[in-house]
Amino acid sequence: MPLFLILDQGGQSVRALIIDQQGQVLARAQHAIATHYGDKGETEQDPSSIAQHIKQCARRATQALSVVQQQQLKSAGLVTQRASLLATHRSSGKPLTPLYSWQDRRGGALIRNSGLSTQQIREETGLRLSPHYGVAKMRWCLKHHTQVKAAASSDQLVFTPIVSYLVNQLTDSDRYLCDPINGSRTLLMQRQTAQWSSLLCDAFKIDRKWLPELTSNQGDFGSIKLAGCLKPELPLSYVSGDQAGALFSRGLPAQDTITINLGTGAFVSRLTDADDNKLLRSLIHVAEHSISALEGTVNGAASALQQVMSKHQNGKSNPASTLQQIDGTSPDIPLFINGVGGLGAPFWQPDFTSEFVAVDDKPLQPDPVNELTAVTESIAFLIQMIVQRLDGVGPKVARIDINGGLSRVNYLCQAIANLSGIEVVRQQENEGSALGCAWWLAGCPEQWRTNDAFTRFIPSEMPSLQNRFKAWQQAMKLRLPAEQASVFDSQPLQGVGLNGYGTI
Repeated sequence: MPLFLILDQGGQSVRALIIDQQGQVLARAQHAIATHYGDKGETEQDPSSIAQHIKQCARRATQALSVVQQQQLKSAGLVTQRASLLATHRSSGKPLTPLYSWQDRRGGALIRNSGLSTQQIREETGLRLSPHYGVAKMRWCLKHHTQVKAAASSDQLVFTPIVSYLVNQLTDSDRYLCDPINGSRTLLMQRQTAQWSSLLCDAFKIDRKWLPELTSNQGDFGSIKLAGCLKPELPLSYVSGDQAGALFSRGLPAQDTITINLGTGAFVSRLTDADDNKLLRSLIHVAEHSISALEGTVNGAASALQQVMSKHQNGKSNPASTLQQIDGTSPDIPLFINGVGGLGAPFWQPDFTSEFVAVDDKPLQPDPVNELTAVTESIAFLIQMIVQRLDGVGPKVARIDINGGLSRVNYLCQAIANLSGIEVVRQQENEGSALGCAWWLAGCPEQWRTNDAFTRFIPSEMPSLQNRFKAWQQAMKLRLPAEQASVFDSQPLQGVGLNGYGTI
């Protein structure tokens, strides 16, 4: 049976998994990655360290296989965070800058005056103008980073989405390749052609020679060297973005299914050709044909919880483990206005202040469990705003598939089910991005993870949660500009009401 090595660059760690033809994970290795946060939206990581540790994880995972299993290794895949980017010296391959995470928003002011309307940008890219995307990081580097300006002057500059940098480092190549899924998150790629857009490059003053070569997700990306393995080299044959991979963690998603990947942020998507201008039209696969999905983002998920954990426990505890004790029954749970990383869909406010808000004039108490509950519920509230829009663009949604590290938090899964009135299904294996990548490498088999164990969260009435949801909506309306606040008025929320299923 063929085996596949999947490498996954996430916001908090890098991972390597060995997955077989039926989607079973046979071996894995993981290494945490440090992140530097600044007080002006800066979020940085060390790209050389990421490359080093992902190579080490690949070796550890393959060396954990038996002799027979090592001989069965067929190919490798790579999934990465889509909008994370750095600048690289073209000839040497050395980083000129830190890796600017997708969460890094410092360049937002430098892309506001492009001369392009929101409609033009969305028609060209399927996305919206956002400081999270790669072009904002490029403009910031060109203005503030001496080495980047020098490399541009000497024709040695290449802006590499993290996928392009890792492909270069893993294969010891002198080429810089980028798949369209990651390329689209620069905000410089034309969605229909999957090529760099002259309109966007000109508007944002980015020379196309500074960009990597775009190629389809599936193909020849070079070979990964595996020291100490019977297969000293393994072809890297599939490359994609993490959220695109997660959509296929259980194979081809059904038309009545929404997929949520819960990690540093929360990404809610549905495979559909329909559209909603408050959401993103995201490419998720480009090879012999293109596939797209409708997607909404919650920028502050695990990152928001980590901020609260850091405040109370100096960041030494794992939010997911501490969160298992919450159940939403405390009478003193406040609201959390969640602007961590900026406010995503369907509001799109890049600068939005986070704060705890008292309910019914109760005094705020700095209780860590109640605050963690409030942040958890804020994630569920924002997800519900996206789910209700996705539920209106196709067949009635019957199921929500949920994966990612934060999906281990039972109360978050139950809150999503209670608010939406839709069953939430969590698979035992939470590495959704890696599983989806492996499914493509395996040739899209119909029999995929057929023996997997699932946890089902059935919608139930929880009046206290619904009351806080309604109070949260009112608090948000007071803090949003009129255009964004109108979202609450234009689409009545559906879900489990105080007297059963129905309109709230």
